[in-house]
Amino acid sequence: MGVGVASAVVWRASTAAFTANTTNGSNSWSTGSLSLTDNDSGVALFNVVGLTPGQTATKCIRVTYTGDLTTSTVKLYASASSATNALDTFIDLSIDQGSGASSGFGNCTGFTLGGSLFTGTLNSFATTKATYANGVDAWTPAPAATRDYRITYTVNGSITDTQQGSSATLTLKWEAQA
Repeated sequence: MGVGVASAVVWRASTAAFTANTTNGSNSWSTGSLSLTDNDSGVALFNVVGLTPGQTATKCIRVTYTGDLTTSTVKLYASASSATNALDTFIDLSIDQGSGASSGFGNCTGFTLGGSLFTGTLNSFATTKATYANGVDAWTPAPAATRDYRITYTVNGSITDTQQGSSATLTLKWEAQA
């Protein structure tokens, strides 16, 4: 009988007449993404043969940010370069950022200047703007943001006979970091 009474007391104590609780949903975490594209279809902006003193050309490229992180920063820098007979010291380079250029690769029709990013020689850009840390045009894009770049080269008049048959290359790189 003692066992029966004890069981009844325990059973009655374990079935509360009132209860309450709260929960804090299903917590989750996920990373954002960075994504940059350009309209060059894998083609170089310039591929010039037969340079002569005073020769110049201007072309535009559009860079699009499609990532979802609004805290990212995009910069432009030289990721690779080379030159023979110091030809890169005789090619002047001007880089401007802006908007409104035709969506066709290389076409600058409609370009509206936003600001000048660099003016100097190809060699100077390649040596002073060679990493993300010292790159130019630090912009914080919103998702689906675009920026147009107008790039002009001019073979300066101080080029000498020593540069005949020489070559220079420069790889431009846009990078987003968050």
